[in-house]
Amino acid sequence: MLVLSRYRFFLFSKTLGKYTLSKDYHYLFLKCVNYEEGEASLELEVPKGTLTVVIKSKEIHDIILHIYNFYKQITIGWPDTVTCNFTSFLKVVKPEFSLDTSGVQGLINTLRAYSNLNAKEVKQDVINFLEDCQRENKTDLNLTECPGIEKKTNLFFDLPTLAYSLRHNSYFKSFELRGIEHKESILSIALILMGNTTISKVVCKDANTDITDLLGIGLEENKNHNLQILQITGSKFVGKSIFYLSRALGSFNHLLTVLDLSNCFIGNGLILLLDALSSNWGMTLGIEEFSIAGNQITGQAAQRLASFLYDMRRHSKMRRLSVANTGIDVGVITMELSHLESLQYVNLSDNKASKLSYSQIIFFAETIPNLQVLRLSGTSMDLETMRRALEVLFLNKRLRGISLDISKNNFGPEGMKYILPCFRNATNLQSLNLSDNEIREKVGIELLKTLPPTLGQLSLNRNFGASAEAVDLCVALGSFVTTHLNCSVLEVSGSSGLRLGPNLQYFFLNLGKNPYIKHLDVSGHNIGDDTFSILCHKLRTNGSLRSLVIDNNNITYDGYKSFLQMLNQNKTITNLPFPMQDFRRAHQDLERFHKLLGDISVILAARPAVPNIPNPYSFDRKWATPMAPARPLLDVPPELKSITEKIKRDSELNVPAETVGMRANTEYIVRAYTEMSPSR
Repeated sequence: MLVLSRYRFFLFSKTLGKYTLSKDYHYLFLKCVNYEEGEASLELEVPKGTLTVVIKSKEIHDIILHIYNFYKQITIGWPDTVTCNFTSFLKVVKPEFSLDTSGVQGLINTLRAYSNLNAKEVKQDVINFLEDCQRENKTDLNLTECPGIEKKTNLFFDLPTLAYSLRHNSYFKSFELRGIEHKESILSIALILMGNTTISKVVCKDANTDITDLLGIGLEENKNHNLQILQITGSKFVGKSIFYLSRALGSFNHLLTVLDLSNCFIGNGLILLLDALSSNWGMTLGIEEFSIAGNQITGQAAQRLASFLYDMRRHSKMRRLSVANTGIDVGVITMELSHLESLQYVNLSDNKASKLSYSQIIFFAETIPNLQVLRLSGTSMDLETMRRALEVLFLNKRLRGISLDISKNNFGPEGMKYILPCFRNATNLQSLNLSDNEIREKVGIELLKTLPPTLGQLSLNRNFGASAEAVDLCVALGSFVTTHLNCSVLEVSGSSGLRLGPNLQYFFLNLGKNPYIKHLDVSGHNIGDDTFSILCHKLRTNGSLRSLVIDNNNITYDGYKSFLQMLNQNKTITNLPFPMQDFRRAHQDLERFHKLLGDISVILAARPAVPNIPNPYSFDRKWATPMAPARPLLDVPPELKSITEKIKRDSELNVPAETVGMRANTEYIVRAYTEMSPSR
């Protein structure tokens, strides 16, 4: 006996007058239907091979029509190469029904089918989320916002099942998951990329997973993928996983513009990665933004990186590079960076600079032609080298609008005083970050007087305390915001040991006169309600400030009432991050305090949105999703072709026979992992 459902057909056998279930098969396994009058043979692709089921019935027409109708609904948008062949049936029958292929309904149908296949519950919150994306014309699938993405909730849904559903979906153009630990995240991305030809951007930040082998396999198998931006950070790519990913990058047949593999434990696997990139110069020369920050790069891997940068020096389109916190000696690569003419952003932070590299750093600062952002935070560079590098950087006439991050270098008052003269000629300085250098109040006053009027952003976080010069410093801050009319961002936050306290009132007195500051951070200074009240009073007449960071200032319920009252007059402030530290200090009246902060949030949320001021120092720019098809590979100069030939001959990327077997085993494990069994 045969029984049909929405997703399966069931075969029953009759024994002693009773029917018992013999087999059941899911429509998703259908490969071909051969139809004749009164009979049809169904070929199914199952994990262990191909299976043929022959059905004989007077009602065979209605049976196959039922299967056809439901099969087409769960495979909307799928290419003919992967769908069941109903040709012999369609020669006889012309089904009269239409399918909506324009939105997410096809994906939802497929998701329901795969959920049935894998015996997973279809969560209504996920369906609502997908439908809302279409309703809001969103083609970016940002699952960070989807209910149930975190395993610790009762709304948790099976991510690999959704991933299988996305393999042939053409509605969504990107897949994004940020700041959520999910062990199956990279596995799910791999399952998508094994078949998807539409998604152009993949972002998976800080998922903390080591199930990463399949990402490279999926990319290498799908020659028609459209991936142009790949950002995978905070997951482990070691051993086989970096091998497979490297091989996949070496096989790309179109341009990849962004590659971010920060904090992925790559280590010496970087040699394999760079070998792969050097074997596919047509793609590699087109990479515009590249980050391997947070991966330990020492010894041979560091030398390989230097030679890689040297090889592509005349032809690369690279604009942004981050090798922060890699353990590399800064001088190993700075000489090569000088020759990358398109380079605009360089992050060398949290790496040490040996004495042997000082001259190379100075040469880099003097000769780099198009630099816009330089990050040297936490390098503990020799003061003489730092001073000389800053001098030549500011005298480099080819540079305009430099953003410079030299925070966390432990200058101290004397060190800051030593490099202070450099800033007198810094007419090309656009943004400056001097946070966490303990430069203190007296030198801070001199700094504020020295900085050029062209400066647009200034960060001096955790540098100043309540000394005898604190009042003069706060007066100098007030003078700074009235004379530096281009400065739109000012950050002067405090910390447990460095707080200006009520002295900040002498700075706040000038804010009412400033029509340019858009973002102000004065958190962490313990200013109290009285000083905060002065700030609120001055903000009543301020027409420029958009964002204020004020937490950890020992401000009470009454203080935030002053802020709420100020909003009746000030119509420009749109952002006040929730003051969690101040809220936690309010041991009494928590409910009333929370309601007040909620009222403030409602008022600010109702105001017209204004664009965020970009952070020039961040590598992650939350790139827009490419909507156009990927561009073809670039032409490869002859001198690079010889490098490619050598790598193809000598590199460990040449696959031994046992690796092929290991790859096949991995593919089988994936199918078993997602419970793709026809017996379910």
